[in-house]
Amino acid sequence: MKKGNLLNIDSVEDESFEQQMDALGVEVVKPALQEPEWYDPDFRRRNKIGLKDKISVQKTCITIGSQAILEMGVNENFKVKVGTAKYKGRIVLLLKLTNNGLKITKSNKNSYRVGAKKLPEWLQGKGLRFGLYSLKKVEGGFIGIPEEEVT
Repeated sequence: MKKGNLLNIDSVEDESFEQQMDALGVEVVKPALQEPEWYDPDFRRRNKIGLKDKISVQKTCITIGSQAILEMGVNENFKVKVGTAKYKGRIVLLLKLTNNGLKITKSNKNSYRVGAKKLPEWLQGKGLRFGLYSLKKVEGGFIGIPEEEVT
């Protein structure tokens, strides 16, 4: 018997872990590769330019689609006043064309932007959510209704 080898086993260092466990009668279970899951990209917005007839309220500004601008009858001299109101129990976006409101500027994505540094914070403070809105003409201006509620 070799010194330090109490189990009378020849050199176990030469055996793999699986061989050692097999010799001891222990079953080694390897985890099987689970069915892979792949990301499925959403190609619905591919090749679409701009917001078209929608309005997007974002953390930095309000973006108005080119078709919505045409519906509003905006030209380079118009400015817009931005507000909120409660409509059918929800907060909606109000837009009114004036000569002394916020400037409307053209973006590089075939849309138009309206913004001031504190505007999104003010809108959120009034309860307006960030997201897409549909434009509807009302007496005295336009209203942006949250996209999921358009009827």
